Amino acid sequence: MANITFAMYVKGIGQAVSVTGNSVQDVKNLVLEYKRFNPHVVIRENKAEYPKFDWVVIEEYNH
Repeated sequence: MANITFAMYVKGIGQAVSVTGNSVQDVKNLVLEYKRFNPHVVIRENKAEYPKFDWVVIEEYNH
């Protein structure tokens, strides 16, 4: 899962979005779609086995 936050409001999107994927690489690929908005990105990985959740931050950066 990634939480993507924009410094300014983006018309049609708002100021933040979350994306999910089946793998960390899937999530990273989805984050690239928002690169042009210079976002702050926090990527978390579920370290527990579904249906349990243990979200751990694995990357945080400004794009």
